[in-house]
Amino acid sequence: MTLAADSALRIAEETQEMIDLLAGIHLLLNHGNRLREVQPRAVEDLVRLLDAAAHIDGNARARDA
Repeated sequence: MTLAADSALRIAEETQEMIDLLAGIHLLLNHGNRLREVQPRAVEDLVRLLDAAAHIDGNARARDA
């Protein structure tokens, strides 16, 4: 390759790296907020499910006693 071709390739690679970096920052800034909102809801849903299972199991034991 010639020096000009190497230089052009290097510029194209650096440009792509910058685009990838900016896309990652954009993802973290804009979608990170949504991810922080989703996680507590998922945990709350799991706790409610476990509470319901414990309640059902407690009712079954009370009837068996």
